Amino acid sequence: MDKKKNLFGAPISPIDLRRPKEARVGRKVPFSFKVIAAVESGLVSREVSKAETQDISAGGLRFESDLPLKVGDRLELKLQLSHSKEVGTSGKVVRSEQVERDGRSFNSIALQFMGLKPEEQDRIREFVSPKLTLQQPE
Repeated sequence: MDKKKNLFGAPISPIDLRRPKEARVGRKVPFSFKVIAAVESGLVSREVSKAETQDISAGGLRFESDLPLKVGDRLELKLQLSHSKEVGTSGKVVRSEQVERDGRSFNSIALQFMGLKPEEQDRIREFVSPKLTLQQPE
């Protein structure tokens, strides 16, 4: 089989978009977090911030924040999946983009969970899965 080549004659490799491997659902889940390691050391604090997810999967989440979080920053967080289900873990920022909406500027943050215990990952997966079946078109 002949591989496609670019203008310089080099073979073209498939693009790796590094999309999440876990099913992701758009759902607002309240959580609290604190910055435990940051590119800008002034962000590291004992202060707890509150937020809610824009979407979530067993591999990570996306949320919006006024904090200037950068790729590589690490957070400690507690997700409130329901009144009786709380998951505590840490994560690292894998994407941070400044967004403007309705005259307001903030950051859209993608966070990858780190060191999530298998039973906690299963809790998140169970939380996400029923939502996916409800959102699938018939």
